[in-house]
Amino acid sequence: MIKIRTLLIMLKLLEHYQNLLRKGEAKNTVLNTGWVSLLSRKELILIIQLKHGKEMSERLPLTGSTNKDLLALVEDEYFILGYFLNVWQKETSLHKPKDLDDFLIYQVLHQLGQTNHYLNQKPISQWDDYDASNFNAKLKKAGWMRQVFGIYDALVQEHQVNEVNHHPIVLFDNEPDARLECSRLVSEEGFEPSSLKVLSKTIIIPPF
Repeated sequence: MIKIRTLLIMLKLLEHYQNLLRKGEAKNTVLNTGWVSLLSRKELILIIQLKHGKEMSERLPLTGSTNKDLLALVEDEYFILGYFLNVWQKETSLHKPKDLDDFLIYQVLHQLGQTNHYLNQKPISQWDDYDASNFNAKLKKAGWMRQVFGIYDALVQEHQVNEVNHHPIVLFDNEPDARLECSRLVSEEGFEPSSLKVLSKTIIIPPF
């Protein structure tokens, strides 16, 4: 399972590469035709809409076009990168509690081979504490529920970690790594030891 910190670093690297592409500072290459077999038709159309805007895209000859034709309208990997960065950031939103919805329930139960489970049929609005606890157990079993650690202002309390205005730049998979970074901030960045605190929170994230 990929480490949370590794995931954040990968996102930052991709964002940096996207900025280089936008500024023209990265080497431009011909769009690799291999994307035709990697991207679905729906994804290609969404990427085209990202590039041209939904209204302008409706004037393009998309109906009846092959995936190769659609890829030609994309033209630049910058827009492919932008689309998937947006998707990835939504799927891995580490600082905003993931909403419980029917699709999430289906994903988790499908992964566990339990699509006939009663939770897949019972409306979320009718769930009680037992149902919520049951689904949390499913999330843990499927690897969707992860405990992570971050460095916060000393005034922040455990129950406030999802509500603070400034979230940690990096989250760690274990407490020792977070405390090591906390010590570095004190010794190298001039923070007062009493001004920082390591806190944990539980996040729901696809099990990469």
